[in-house]
Amino acid sequence: MRPVLRLYYMPRTRSSRVLWLLSEIDAPCELVKLAPEQRQSVEHLARHPLGRVPALELDDGTVVFESAAICLQLADLHPRPEHDRQRRDVRQLERDVAGEARIHETRG
Repeated sequence: MRPVLRLYYMPRTRSSRVLWLLSEIDAPCELVKLAPEQRQSVEHLARHPLGRVPALELDDGTVVFESAAICLQLADLHPRPEHDRQRRDVRQLERDVAGEARIHETRG
C-alpha cells in the first residue's frame, strides 16, 4: 500500500485545484480541513511560513505549498503516459515564466 499524503486545505481557496486533481488521479490522501484561525497556529506555520493553504505533506514529512507546485508534485508522483506531452508543455511554460520573471527583476 502506498503511503498516504496529507493535504491541509480550506474550502473556497486555491485548495480546490488540488482537491480536483486528487479526485482525477484517484490518489489516496488524508484531507485535513483547517478553520481560518488555524492558519496562524504554530503547527500550521511550521508547515507553511505564511500560514496559507493548501499545503501537502508527503510521506517523508516534506511539505509542498502553493497549489501549482502541489499539482506538479502530484503529477510526478502519479504519472500517466497519456499525459507526457502536456507535462512537457507545462514544464516548458514554467521555465519560460521563471525566465521572464528574472528579466523583469533585473530591468525593474
